[in-house]
Amino acid sequence: MKNLIFLIFLLSSVITAQQNSGHELSGRLKIQVGAQVLSPENVLIELEGEDKSTTTDSQGNYCFENLENKKSDLKVFGYTYQPKSFSVNINSTSVENFDLKLKADCLVNGEIAKTDLKNSQPRLLLIGGMIPTIKSGQAEFEKKYDIVYSDFGCMQDPYECVKQYNEVVFTYLDKTYGKGWRKEVRDDVIGFK
Repeated sequence: MKNLIFLIFLLSSVITAQQNSGHELSGRLKIQVGAQVLSPENVLIELEGEDKSTTTDSQGNYCFENLENKKSDLKVFGYTYQPKSFSVNINSTSVENFDLKLKADCLVNGEIAKTDLKNSQPRLLLIGGMIPTIKSGQAEFEKKYDIVYSDFGCMQDPYECVKQYNEVVFTYLDKTYGKGWRKEVRDDVIGFK
């Protein structure tokens, strides 16, 4: 009987220890796009070798739960052409505020838009498919506002980079032509709606 009570006590201790042994790893993803630092939503973060992943919330926050004490590697997908890895040691406590900082691998951004405007080569950027789409009235719009639509096709830049570029161009168009252009622009321009 004593052995049975001891066995039950031992099993309940092991189960309780297992339930309380998991640690949390949390923080915020911060991405530098040009001169701006963003905390984007829905970016995939994977805990390598553990079959665990999460996505960032609307503030760029992420969280992993029930982690063991060990060195872990996080991999961020979506803002660079090659995924970026970060290492963290989880010892006897949870790790909070483990912020992940990246510089977006952008071909375009707000700074490049300013340069294009200075050189009188403004564009409105689209992210399309393999074959660029030309819409009715496009040529007239380009001529009227001295701007060109530019489609990345299937080799696209990160969305936030393209959006930042276009936002600078939107401000330029508003200042130069008023808001009338907004009724004529293609509705698939990134960041417009």
